[in-house]
Amino acid sequence: MMEKLYSDTLDHRNNFDVVRFILAVMVVLTHAYPIYYGTPQYKTLEPLMLFTHGQLTFGTMAVGFFFMISGFLVLKSLLYSKSTTGFITKRVLRIYPAFIVVSLFCAIIVVPLGNGGMGQALPDFSHYWSSTSLRYLARSTATLKAVYLPETLSNVPIINVTNGSIWTIRYEFGLYLLLALLGMTRLFKVHKLVPLFIFLAVLSINVLHHEGYVHWLHTGKMPGFYLPPFLAPYREQYLWTEHFLLYFTSGMCFYACRDYIPRSRYLMLLSVVVLLITARWTTAFELTVSVFGAYLLFYFTFSSKIRLHNFAKYGDFSYGIYLFGWPIQQLVTLYLGKQIGFYGTLFTSIAFVIPIAFLSWHLVEKPALSLKNKSIGFRKLKDLKASPAD
Repeated sequence: MMEKLYSDTLDHRNNFDVVRFILAVMVVLTHAYPIYYGTPQYKTLEPLMLFTHGQLTFGTMAVGFFFMISGFLVLKSLLYSKSTTGFITKRVLRIYPAFIVVSLFCAIIVVPLGNGGMGQALPDFSHYWSSTSLRYLARSTATLKAVYLPETLSNVPIINVTNGSIWTIRYEFGLYLLLALLGMTRLFKVHKLVPLFIFLAVLSINVLHHEGYVHWLHTGKMPGFYLPPFLAPYREQYLWTEHFLLYFTSGMCFYACRDYIPRSRYLMLLSVVVLLITARWTTAFELTVSVFGAYLLFYFTFSSKIRLHNFAKYGDFSYGIYLFGWPIQQLVTLYLGKQIGFYGTLFTSIAFVIPIAFLSWHLVEKPALSLKNKSIGFRKLKDLKASPAD
């Protein structure tokens, strides 16, 4: 009998917790380069960017994997939810509480401290608080947008950016809503392989647009024929949505096709070879990551030999690391960067971020998630552990 890559009988026996933790740290690693050296220089220093000849950073790849995990787990959650309202409520409880806290953290703590420095007197916190528009802060947070606050961080390479990570959260939540909309049409009841056809359609669009996407990333310019005129003003949002949708639907596909995807050492080796070839000698690495990278991701996640199932017994810190990593890195660079160098800044930032992520989980995220069981009724289901949305 064929051994499946994933089976519902696995229950909590998976490595999602450690995978998500590693991905969050990968984002912190990649962000360390532009935060410390500046945007132009980091492209010549970031390890995966060098290896792939400018195609991808570790952080960008990690975000892609996050979207794959979301697609996999959130589709499962949707299929077992009693109602669309319950499904959306769970997504809100997972995304918004910590997002609100990090937005307040940036406004109340990061902005004032960003106008200080080593050996200087503490800034006048009340001055910066009084110049922050609470209405604007509330509106931006409610729509999951990065908040543009009073001028700050003027003595670091990337000025005025209190949090360069959270812009992807809006896209992820948008994909949750899109999935809920598709669920309302009962599309997934038509056939269990509907997500496969959705993924193939999205992959085809990404292949068609890939040359223009790469050109846009490297030059900031897009060929005039690439998008119809009515989409031209929204080209950045459109491109990122198309790009994230590729990884999200890949995860959906792997869940929907779980009964047909074998766990094979040969497929694992083939995936490694394809990724190495496309990373070094083509410009299609991001496209192949959506298929072969996804296979490696889930191959490790559901490994029967590597069992790190209790990694998150003290909490799931990945979302907190992702949200708070950038502002902490900015402050560490501002106050200590010149004294401790790049690697000192990186490891010091991680040393600060992990305890903050611990607090975020236990004081904000976990209490918020506990509300879902009080307000939502679900079918009996042995949920996968450490879902990014559950």
